[in-house]
Amino acid sequence: MGSVTRVRRNVRINDRRTSVMMELELWDALFEICERSGVSVHEVCSGVQSGVDNGENFTSALRVYIINYFRSNDGEPSRDAA
Repeated sequence: MGSVTRVRRNVRINDRRTSVMMELELWDALFEICERSGVSVHEVCSGVQSGVDNGENFTSALRVYIINYFRSNDGEPSRDAA
């Protein structure tokens, strides 16, 4: 397996700006989710954050959201999508 490229990008969670570092492939997957769902990255991030318990890592929760999105319904948007 080759080297992993992680990219830091700024997102807005509700009205708060924060940076998120994820692998380039996960960013590509997140942008695909947004395109399919017709929502912005910021809207998805705000939706994921609303389900994060105190002490849980947001970036980890976002990664899990991306994986679950593509595992459920063969990648078709689900009713639970942000």
